[in-house]
Amino acid sequence: MILGNQPYNAFGGNYSCVCSDTGSAMLCLIDYIRAHGGEKTALYGVNPASLADQERLACFETYCNKEDVYFNDQSLQDCFRQFCSAADQYDAVICANDLAAVSLVRRLREHDQNDRRLIITSCSGSRLLSRFAPQVIPVSLHFGDFGRGAVFVCESIVKRPYISALCVKIGCKIQADASRGAPVFQPAPAPGRLSSDGEFQAMLRIETMLELCDQTDLQLLDGLLQGKSYQEISDSCFMAVNTIKYRVKKLMRACGVESKKDFVALLSPYMQ
Repeated sequence: MILGNQPYNAFGGNYSCVCSDTGSAMLCLIDYIRAHGGEKTALYGVNPASLADQERLACFETYCNKEDVYFNDQSLQDCFRQFCSAADQYDAVICANDLAAVSLVRRLREHDQNDRRLIITSCSGSRLLSRFAPQVIPVSLHFGDFGRGAVFVCESIVKRPYISALCVKIGCKIQADASRGAPVFQPAPAPGRLSSDGEFQAMLRIETMLELCDQTDLQLLDGLLQGKSYQEISDSCFMAVNTIKYRVKKLMRACGVESKKDFVALLSPYMQ
């Protein structure tokens, strides 16, 4: 049995699968955009090497124009450059994944474009993306639903020996409020094609680190990003300086950096 974000039968052979209903998620986003006045929508950050993105693309082209697709072929910067030249004609954007959404909002801010006039949506709901709420509206897939789907598949096959394989597709829901916090299923990016994109890799390292954070860690990160010293953070959080240093060092290791200066430099473009 395979649990994941890849469409059923992506690998050939006869196996059971619990996967996200990518087509349903796309339709959910398109319906949401149209219900909120969106008339012309772009699909942004499509990875040509991702099977899940190919399914999103096929669904998008059923309801929207294929000329409004912007591919992320190893460079989010190039993807934005192509989109930016036509951005004024869109009132909504569906981002193929959360990292593309974070990159888009960050670059719109840098270019002093009014990103708030756009309805920006994403196909999942990572912790890094939550820093950009409510500007980006995601759909979410929960770990628990995948687990329940796996149990259902196992029980069904045991009770019905004539069934050789089952596919269970997990539905999604729009997360339109800014108080998101429940753990969500964050699909791993397709390997290879994006490995040379420094921006993509930086966001992936930050997301990995955020998965380890509790609320206290997030407070410490906010303090560092505000330029506070360890002592100043200690005074505001009522925590010993050595404890703060220990926690920060653990988060730095998760990001693969060795100095506080490099840590803050990595986080600042995406978390301030």
